Amino acid sequence: MGAIDFDELVAALYQAAAGKIRWRAALDPLAAALGCWTVYLTGIDRPGGSIAFLHQGGPAPPQALLAYLNGYHSLDPGLALLRAKPAGKWLHYHEYFDDGFVAGNRFYQEFLLPFGARHLSGVKVFESSGKIVHFLAVRGLDAPVWSDAELALLDRLKCHLMRAMQIDEHLQHTASRMNVAETLLEQFWQPVVLLDRNRAIVYRNRSAGQMLRAADCIVDRNGRIGCRHPSDHLELGAALDMLDAEEHRVTTLRKVRRRIVRLRRATDSGVMSVVAIAISAPASIGAAGGSPLALLVFHDPTVVARPDPFILGEAFGLTPAESRVAVQLTQGRRAEDIALANGVSIATVRSQIKALFHKTGTHRQADLVRILSSLPSLEVLDEPTAIKAA
Repeated sequence: MGAIDFDELVAALYQAAAGKIRWRAALDPLAAALGCWTVYLTGIDRPGGSIAFLHQGGPAPPQALLAYLNGYHSLDPGLALLRAKPAGKWLHYHEYFDDGFVAGNRFYQEFLLPFGARHLSGVKVFESSGKIVHFLAVRGLDAPVWSDAELALLDRLKCHLMRAMQIDEHLQHTASRMNVAETLLEQFWQPVVLLDRNRAIVYRNRSAGQMLRAADCIVDRNGRIGCRHPSDHLELGAALDMLDAEEHRVTTLRKVRRRIVRLRRATDSGVMSVVAIAISAPASIGAAGGSPLALLVFHDPTVVARPDPFILGEAFGLTPAESRVAVQLTQGRRAEDIALANGVSIATVRSQIKALFHKTGTHRQADLVRILSSLPSLEVLDEPTAIKAA
C-alpha cells in the first residue's frame, strides 16, 4: 500500500468520526485494502454489555452479522480474551486457536467457515467507564494469516482508529441502539420488518417499504402490520403471539424461536412465505434495543429462482453450515462433491445431511430436495414451527 493510499484511508476514518461521511464509506475501502472479508467497529455499553453502535465494511453478507448478533457471539472463543486485553493490544485468533481447535469448535464449524471466513484479529480502540469499542478485521477462507508487513500496517491503522474513536465519542455522547438494527437490516435484499410487542412497525428496510406500498399481501395500517386477507392476518397474529408466549423459555442456538406463515397475494393466486424470528434483547446483545422484537423476513418465490440459504436456515432452524449444504443439494451436487467444495470430510457432510433429514421431517434425499426447493408450499415442519395458512 502506497503512502497516498494509506493517507486516504486514514482521512476517511477521521471524516466518518466527524460525521462528514458514513462509516460504511470509510470501512469498505479499508476492508479492500486489507484483503478482508469484513471489518467492523462495535461499541459496547457498560455495564450491561449491550451494543451501542456497529459500523461494518467489506463484502460479508448481512446474514452473517445477524447470525453472530442473534446467538453465535456467545460461542466466539476470542471475545473474552479480547475484552481482557488493554486498549491498543491486538488479539490475533490464530495465535490462540490452531487448526486442531478450529476443527472441533462450533463457532468456526457452524458459523465462521460456512460463511466463507477464517482468520480474525481484533483490538480495543476505545475504553471508558461507560463504553468499549472494538475493531475487528476478518479474512476470508483463502486469505493467509497476516504477514509481518501487514501486522505493522494494522498497528499504524490502530493508532488512527483510536484517535478517531475519541473524536466520535466527543461528538456523540449517546447513540441510538436502533441504529445498529437499521445499519444491518438495510443491507438485506429480502424485505425485512421489525415489530414491537404491540405489532407496531419499528423499522422496515427499503425492500419492505416497497412491498408495503404495493399492499399486495401486507399493508401498513397506521403504523401497524396487517394482511390483505383477514384469515392471513389472524394466522400472522397467532404466530407472533406464540413467539411472545415463549419469551421466558430457555433459548439456545439450536432452538431459536421462529414461526412460518404463508400469506396470500391480492393480485394472483400465489403466496408469500414469511419467517417470523424472535429477537430478544439478551440473545442479540441489545442490538435492536432493550425490548423483545419480532423480525419478519419475506420470501417471494416469483423473485427468487433458487433456494435462499438464509431463508432455508431460518425456516428450518439450520446452522449456516447446514444451510450451505442444503442449497448445494438442491443444485444436484453429490455428498462427495459438497465435501470437496466445502473443504470438509465426507463424514461431516453426511452428518449435516442427516441433520437436514431430521429438521425437515424427511427420510429420503429426493423428498428433502423437494421440500428445500419449494419452500413457499411448506405447510408443516418436523417441529411445531410452522403455521398452516387457510
